[in-house]
Amino acid sequence: MNKVVRTNLRVRLGDVVSVHQYPDVKYGKRVHILPLDDTIEGVTGDLFHAYLKPYFLESYRPVRKGDHFLVRGGMRSVEFKVIETDPGEYCVIAPDTKSFVRGSL
Repeated sequence: MNKVVRTNLRVRLGDVVSVHQYPDVKYGKRVHILPLDDTIEGVTGDLFHAYLKPYFLESYRPVRKGDHFLVRGGMRSVEFKVIETDPGEYCVIAPDTKSFVRGSL
């Protein structure tokens, strides 16, 4: 379990966790994702096309409202936070999911 996953689950190295299947996670219709300010200093251009599109392209990644994740690209790493998901608190980012990236945290 990498550092980002441990942070999202609020666990530390050495903690015991159990993993359970959650079969009812739906494909997302819309997600609102923002970069963290301190990770985009000096980064120019369109963050969606440079970071998020390649990260989510054909990968069907699950996300949860409030999750943080790190995307590497262009010799830099940018940390993002999931602000809102539709439908529900959890969803899977699919090719037809609309992503909104405006502003920063």
